[in-house]
Amino acid sequence: MDELEEELKESSDTSELLQGIINRVDELKTTVASNQLPTAKLQEVSSRLSLVFKLLQQPLERKVLHHYHIPKLLWVSVGLFLAVCLVSSGWFMTASKLDGYIANDTKYRHLKLDTANESLQKCLYAVDVYTAHIRICGK
Repeated sequence: MDELEEELKESSDTSELLQGIINRVDELKTTVASNQLPTAKLQEVSSRLSLVFKLLQQPLERKVLHHYHIPKLLWVSVGLFLAVCLVSSGWFMTASKLDGYIANDTKYRHLKLDTANESLQKCLYAVDVYTAHIRICGK
């Protein structure tokens, strides 16, 4: 009997322990129930995550297009440079033509002053009259 009584005491100690464990489990259940996330927020987070996964599967293609623009000031400068080149080449051509006219005029005057050749003098006089008549009449 003594042994049974000791076992009974030990079992009563375990029943108290079991009762304490049951009480602790009930407390944990209430704590877990109070700490759960609301299902509406979980569904919203889930839908956003699925949208993010879809977007990450189709990444954006980035293309860099380089456009090189020449400033208008550069175009104006090039145009003015070409205009100056044309004007200066025109002046050069005019100067060379003028030198040719001066040289020919000097030769013509020299021939007119040569009094030894009278047939040439008459011919030159006739040409002078004819060119003067053309200048005046415009024919």
